[in-house]
Amino acid sequence: MASHGARAQHQVESDSSTRNRESAAFGAAFPVVPGHALLGAQCTATSMIGGGFILEDPIFNGLAVSLIFGILVSTVLTLLVIPVLYYAYLRRTEARGFC
Repeated sequence: MASHGARAQHQVESDSSTRNRESAAFGAAFPVVPGHALLGAQCTATSMIGGGFILEDPIFNGLAVSLIFGILVSTVLTLLVIPVLYYAYLRRTEARGFC
């Protein structure tokens, strides 16, 4: 009976260490905490709204378009694309045994 309990305890410890390792990899891949992402989105929205006022001006229209879409693309890359690619890279290298 004690042997079964020891095996069960070892299995629980093994599962928790796997979860901890996966959580650490996820945290490394997605270091943005929700409050930080919200702040970034608010700054992006504010800058895009500010650039929207320049759209009316025929001289600065091109600048406004590049400003608005540049801010949007950089925010999407920073908060979504790059962390997902990094997480995929970590999972692939971990599966190959490089980590």
